[in-house]
Amino acid sequence: MRKVQAGGVMLDVDHKELDGILIQIDQAIDNHDQWYAQLERTLICKLPPDQRDLEKDAYKQCRFGQWYYQYSSPALRSHPTFASIEHEHQLLHERVSGLLQVSMAEAKPIDVHVFDEFANTLQRMRLLLFSLKHEIEGDLNNLDPLTGAYNRFGMMAFLHEQQELVARGVNSCSIAMLDLDFFKQVNDQYGHKMGDHVLTSIASTLLKGLRPYDKLFRYGGEEFVAVFPNTAVESALLVAERVRKYVEDTIIEIDKLPVRITVSVGIAAIDANTSVEISVEQADIAMYTAKQNGRNQVKLWENSLTQK
Repeated sequence: MRKVQAGGVMLDVDHKELDGILIQIDQAIDNHDQWYAQLERTLICKLPPDQRDLEKDAYKQCRFGQWYYQYSSPALRSHPTFASIEHEHQLLHERVSGLLQVSMAEAKPIDVHVFDEFANTLQRMRLLLFSLKHEIEGDLNNLDPLTGAYNRFGMMAFLHEQQELVARGVNSCSIAMLDLDFFKQVNDQYGHKMGDHVLTSIASTLLKGLRPYDKLFRYGGEEFVAVFPNTAVESALLVAERVRKYVEDTIIEIDKLPVRITVSVGIAAIDANTSVEISVEQADIAMYTAKQNGRNQVKLWENSLTQK
């Protein structure tokens, strides 16, 4: 299973499974809404409660909880927003149990502060659920379906966000331009179908080599841009070198023959006083220099590298 990026993290799913995860989330939200509608009816009409809502593990017994703990996609469980839902969901059921016990034992109305705590918890959980849905939807729309990397449409906006953080002194940021070596020869010799297979395999290798919070964009053809948030160029060089070695060691089978592909990489910093477009160009020039110097290497942008 190749990796794709979702919600800022790497998930071991393909584009089709990501679409299936979105369907799961919609169904989970619907199940949660049905549970709440029944709870509301029980409280307002003073009906006998569902005994499962009074159990200590009620959060595992509701239909949403069954999905969350048993049937949700294993890949989704590494998503930070998905993980955040657990606490609010458990707290919600604790508050529901308290509401139901008061409702059964007393004729007077439920204390407004107790109800407000429940309502606030419910709202926080719903916000997390819809945040998860919107993050997956956004990533699904912004992913390159062939490689699992982000497409280039959101790249500049993300780089501008990172530049703003750099300008405020919050963190540093570096970028890498990566280009597969001799990829045109692969297409010419084996055809575009095999070329796509190579791109998919190499993109998966790139994603495995990057850190969870790095972002990979397909820039065009066989070119990719990696963004390293909160990373100075010295550290970015180390990550890029590791990625380069991963690619070099990857064996791809074409027509039952083992084929090795290499990648040339250029590194540049995101600077508060330099436009991100220029930073991308600097990384591109550094990458081109790596190719001129023999390919299969990482090169850092320097002022002496003035043109391609």
